[in-house]
Amino acid sequence: MSRTSLTLFDSALIGPAVVDAVKKLDPRTQWRSPVMFVVYVGSIITTLLAIQALNGQGEAPFGFIVAVAVWLWFTVLFANFAEALAEGRSKAQAASLRALKQTVMAKKMQTPKYGTSWLPTPATDLRRGMTVLVEAGDVIPADGEVTAGVASVDESAITGESAPVIRESGGDFSAVTGGTRVLSDWLLVRVSVNPGEAFIDRMIAMVEGAKRQKTPNEIALTILLVALSIVFLIVTVTLLPYSLFSVAAAGSGTPVTITVLIALLVCLIPTTIGGLLFRHRRGRHEPHDAGQCDRHLGPRRGSGRRRGRAAARQNGHHHPGQPPGLDLCAGPRRDGAAAGRRGATGLAGR
Repeated sequence: MSRTSLTLFDSALIGPAVVDAVKKLDPRTQWRSPVMFVVYVGSIITTLLAIQALNGQGEAPFGFIVAVAVWLWFTVLFANFAEALAEGRSKAQAASLRALKQTVMAKKMQTPKYGTSWLPTPATDLRRGMTVLVEAGDVIPADGEVTAGVASVDESAITGESAPVIRESGGDFSAVTGGTRVLSDWLLVRVSVNPGEAFIDRMIAMVEGAKRQKTPNEIALTILLVALSIVFLIVTVTLLPYSLFSVAAAGSGTPVTITVLIALLVCLIPTTIGGLLFRHRRGRHEPHDAGQCDRHLGPRRGSGRRRGRAAARQNGHHHPGQPPGLDLCAGPRRDGAAAGRRGATGLAGR
């Protein structure tokens, strides 16, 4: 069981992204990106001018106005498509994580001792403190601690690492994660979380609900883009009265058309950066890397984890995109004491 890797232009993402790109033509959605909103308004104006030219009263040839309108609408739709594609990837990855929470029947032990009787129980009915038996080929039903046994566990669905790991009772290798699979031998696992509190649940909550705050560089860049757009908008608007005055004063020539001014404005303002900047930020809702917590916090139990947590608190460690109050680093431990020492040392040296 592993998470599905989606390519950039996966067919499962392209179709919904195209539909969402059209839905995002709502002015309330376009207003969120000031630069693209200017292009959006320009597209509407040129479309109206094309309709006017079709009736024989256009300010410029009909073909020219249509060509400009088509390019402007393409620019808006492409920016919407990029945003919808990024959002689609986040939704697909959340669905992939949710697939790990498959309904399994746990072997709930009546007595926490290997060899005693057990009862089949849905994983959703497990509560903290219950003990379950997991044998070779079984999926671990919930996060917990190994109380007895030694087994090889496939955690590629969570960590992405294909090599199996050894889990045993006691020490730094006793934590297991729900959704992983036991490859050999058996384990007695004491459930450590209630439904909805598992590591995968926290990952899904972050992917679906987290909103990454802007970095100082992004804030500065946004202000710069808006300021440049306003400056170029003022410059472009003032060209029309100057053109009218020049034609009237010279008594010859033709004033510049609104279509040309709109095309000039779109070329002057930072359209490409403005279109992709907001879409890039919306697409950063990626699933949390389980190993990232491990590198920072060290083992689940023992002095390595405590040192890791102390160093993280001292240095203000916080995962990008992590909602306030959501501790994704409470997830199960995977890498052992050596990683704990690396995490504590690395953070203390920052």
